[in-house]
Amino acid sequence: MGRLESERAGGLGAVSRAASVGAFMLLVCTSWIPGAVRNWGVPFLFHTYRLWWVASTSLGHWSSASSSWGDCCSDFPTSRMNRSTKRSVEDEIMSIVEAGEHEGLRSNPRLAT
Repeated sequence: MGRLESERAGGLGAVSRAASVGAFMLLVCTSWIPGAVRNWGVPFLFHTYRLWWVASTSLGHWSSASSSWGDCCSDFPTSRMNRSTKRSVEDEIMSIVEAGEHEGLRSNPRLAT
C-alpha cells in the first residue's frame, strides 16, 4: 500500500469519525436532552430550588453592583466630552448653513426675492 492510498484511507476514516460524532450530537441535542428535560426537569428543579435561588440572588447583587460601578466610571469623562463635542458640532453646522444661505442667495437671483 503506497503513501497516497494510506492518506486516502486516513481521510475517509476522519470523515467517517466526523460523521459519527455529528450524528451522535444530533441525536443528543434533538432527542435525549429534550426527553430528559420533559421527564426529569420539574423534579430536578423542585429538589434544587433553594440552590438556584441562592445563586440567583447572590449573583444578581454582584451583577447590579458591577453594572452600576461600570456606568459610573465610564459615564463621567464621556458626558463632559460629549457636551463640548456637541457644542462644537452644532456651531460648525450653523456656520455651514449660514455660509450656504449667504452664498446661495447671492449666486441665485431667483432665491433672493
